[in-house]
Amino acid sequence: MQNINEPTNSVDGVQQIAVVMQLNNQFRSSLNWFYWIAGLSLLNSLLLLAGANWNFIVGLGITQFIDVIAMALASEASNTAGVIIKSIGFGFDSLVAAFFVLCGWLGKKGHRWLIIVGIVLYALDSIIFLLAQDLFAVAFHVLAIFNLVNGLRSYHKLQAIENWQTLLPVTPKAKVVYGRNYWLKLSIIPLIAFACLAIFIVSLYTMY
Repeated sequence: MQNINEPTNSVDGVQQIAVVMQLNNQFRSSLNWFYWIAGLSLLNSLLLLAGANWNFIVGLGITQFIDVIAMALASEASNTAGVIIKSIGFGFDSLVAAFFVLCGWLGKKGHRWLIIVGIVLYALDSIIFLLAQDLFAVAFHVLAIFNLVNGLRSYHKLQAIENWQTLLPVTPKAKVVYGRNYWLKLSIIPLIAFACLAIFIVSLYTMY
């Protein structure tokens, strides 16, 4: 004899899966803000160190502070020393940006504490723009924090659902054999990064 509760339970199960998928998508997409923050902060640093007079408001204030110090020290140094100082400053910028990339990457793996640390540090970073009276940058910090906090709330809701990870669809992974062409293409990435850094250093050197 068929249980009359089976259709209801089936519908409830489908609805729960839909809710879990929606919350998981909200959570993961919100953490992409960390990647935007890191990427645009590095782009801001490149623009500032190259002498541009504009930047992206979503970037970090601490990296711009580092760049200003590096430019001030470089202006009082020789040509070669100035390039070295700016390169060191950009190196510190890269470390800061790498931390926020780590917040996004490990955050998606469930390291909630790292998400919270990233949000707190980004909130503290807005103080730099507040002191500089850059209200547009402060407003964008608030927007980014709002989305990150909403993503964190979605994760908290997921945690309240029992065995929520088992409700996510699992795509079977085929065994991948990496051929020679794959490794050749992969090696292009660090080469491009090195070339960009070399071009940046050369452009700084030619400016003096």
